Amino acid sequence: MSDARSNSIPLVPDGNLDRVVLLDGDHRWTVADVLASAHQLQESLGALPGPVKHLVNLAGRRDQFLVGLVAGILGAQVSLMPSTRSRGAIRDLLADHPDTVILHDGDQPLESTLAACAPQVAIPPLRPTRSPVSYTHLRAHETVLDLVCRLLL
Repeated sequence: MSDARSNSIPLVPDGNLDRVVLLDGDHRWTVADVLASAHQLQESLGALPGPVKHLVNLAGRRDQFLVGLVAGILGAQVSLMPSTRSRGAIRDLLADHPDTVILHDGDQPLESTLAACAPQVAIPPLRPTRSPVSYTHLRAHETVLDLVCRLLL
């Protein structure tokens, strides 16, 4: 398949890295944030001995699941989807695909019986890729409408 989109960033055909893709409470995660964490995860996977061809993503948090999925896309790894999260279903997948790594939430260690079955890597949390901006910087770009809104607050 060859078209204009084949050279773009996967899942970002418009190339806008500042586009918000996740809203989580007060956090607004951009494409750049997700890609930065996914690249960090790919670096951890690349440091493992031997090739990593398959991933089992056991992240309980949806944002970390997304990071694991995007990392697999970037690394050309196949995401294996167990029929359930039971030890038996996961062990069956690992037996059929010995070159598999288990991805999990970094703040929740894997169950010891699963940890012994395959290499495991914690998915890094999402972090903002941009630094906070000072109040002075914001004021420098303030419009008349912003000023009116700020004064009404």
